[in-house]
Amino acid sequence: MPIAVPVLSPRQRSGAPRRAQGTGGVASPLRSMLDLSAATRAVAAEPLLAPAVAALQREACRLTRSTDATVVTVDWEHGTTWTLDGSVMSDEVRELVARVAGSGQRELFGHALVEPIGSAPARAVIALRRPAADRFTRDDIALVSALVGGVAATLNRLIGARAAVAGLSGRP
Repeated sequence: MPIAVPVLSPRQRSGAPRRAQGTGGVASPLRSMLDLSAATRAVAAEPLLAPAVAALQREACRLTRSTDATVVTVDWEHGTTWTLDGSVMSDEVRELVARVAGSGQRELFGHALVEPIGSAPARAVIALRRPAADRFTRDDIALVSALVGGVAATLNRLIGARAAVAGLSGRP
């Protein structure tokens, strides 16, 4: 009895993406990569720090299904921190931000993730939170890491511009 051998098209042999049955579109196991690219572009399109931070917080929440995101910038020279909403941080939170930004290493507490934005010593971190029962997965962490990696240069440039303006005006 002969064995049936499937005949592969040149596209199938080359490993090119397969088309989804009947849709004409490309089937992609990494749909989130398109979302990640759109989120990175949204942040990079902002010309000022505050709108860029707002876009990053919004996009990070959307991508990871987080309930809250806060970007904290760190002015190492003056020992100050800044958040978009001007929220007051406890000493413990300031220590956590300084530790993550200074070491360049994320910290994960089940339903909370603090990720440095850029290499150590980072000029900013993003803190993401979910409900207590909803923990971050490895895929979530990889997505956040890719997002902040894609926007780090933009945020560093905008933080530097803000610091230069503050220095000229005498403000912290």
